[in-house]
Amino acid sequence: MRGADIAYYNFERVPQGEMPMGYIDVAPNRVIEVRSPSDRWSAILKKVSEYLEAGITLVCVLDMFTKTAVIYLSDQPPRTIAADSELDHSAVLPASACRCDHSLNDCS
Repeated sequence: MRGADIAYYNFERVPQGEMPMGYIDVAPNRVIEVRSPSDRWSAILKKVSEYLEAGITLVCVLDMFTKTAVIYLSDQPPRTIAADSELDHSAVLPASACRCDHSLNDCS
């Protein structure tokens, strides 16, 4: 079992209505992972691979050390976005976009 830092489910995977208690047995559509100081890239890439194999369509890894976001899609090579560039979150989370400063702490 994997638990992402942020997970997005649409109503096609999780029908509207009351959510069950605890974990659900459905893979999210998209996930965001935030690299922790103790995370090694080999472990992160293993998680990314497992997420994509489970049917998750997009995985975004935010790395405060390199000030980048890496977007992984099942059918495309990874794409790296620098902190001073716009990350179109509509690909990650619908109807959202932000521009992040160099510290990845200020999104608006």
